Amino acid sequence: ERPVLKETAFSPLPRKQQAAPLLLGVRVVINGLVSKPELNGAIGLAKTFDEKKQRYGVKVDGVAGNLLALRPENLSPAPKPRAEETAAAPTADASSTDSLEALINDIGTRHERALALKDAGQPGEASNLLANLMVTARRVLGHDNEETLAITNNLSAMLQLQGKHKEAAPLAEEVVERRRISLGPKHPLTVNALVNLGSLCLNCGETARSVEVRRKVFEAREESLGRTDASTLLAMDNLAMALVSHAVEQAPAGEPPTLEPLEESVALITEELMAYVKQHGKDCAAKVPAESRQTGSKVFNAVMKHPELGIEVKGYYELVAALQKAVLTSS
Repeated sequence: ERPVLKETAFSPLPRKQQAAPLLLGVRVVINGLVSKPELNGAIGLAKTFDEKKQRYGVKVDGVAGNLLALRPENLSPAPKPRAEETAAAPTADASSTDSLEALINDIGTRHERALALKDAGQPGEASNLLANLMVTARRVLGHDNEETLAITNNLSAMLQLQGKHKEAAPLAEEVVERRRISLGPKHPLTVNALVNLGSLCLNCGETARSVEVRRKVFEAREESLGRTDASTLLAMDNLAMALVSHAVEQAPAGEPPTLEPLEESVALITEELMAYVKQHGKDCAAKVPAESRQTGSKVFNAVMKHPELGIEVKGYYELVAALQKAVLTSS
């Protein structure tokens, strides 16, 4: 699975059904409350968002206790206070709010432009635009805002594709951690960020960490989509690649790959290939993704690098049969 390059959590306001993630991590003004009218005009921080209930968890300034659960329509971005304003008068300024909304829309437009530059074969220009945009988004929206995190994640992925792994790594780590806290460890956007982090770990030679991260992606995809969904199979393939890489890396020079991770990679790639056989039958060879062919080849070669190991690896013959049916057979 390639690094996630296009995240579409953002849509320009005022599309209400798309606006909910936009306020996450943003200081907001409360308005339109009927049950607690005394809070209308108060300012707070939207710290969490419950997708199922469609409610923000807002920490209201000066109010002790738990987060207040509020609908998106009861919140609007809070204007930045002017120097002469005091905390005792937290009222929203309409012109400031309009200006902030224009800034938010401009950030979204520039984000799309950066991704278009990447698609046009200009990754350097795209990375520069994303880097500048990330600074702006952090200042205007905050570090925890979902649009800011989407920009940060895409910048990390763009840098990774250019081989700038050391620059990309801290960005990927930040996105994963902030999304884990605000959205939960198995939210689709958190999982997307884990995909990037897993690839980075593997490219940096941190195979044990890559196995750990990619296992989380696989488990989350299996739980939400089922074991035979295309995205789950791709996550299964990624985990198999990380495992076989770890098996080879752990082994002393000239010695066979470590057996336990190697056998797990054999089981996973075999299951993945047979799932494609079941789905596509005799046309399977034309349907198997290139990544799966590459992983199957690497796992097979890791076993056959030391021929005497072949019959000792659990599932070896099943792997050979799966490769024959999925990759070598065509109609």
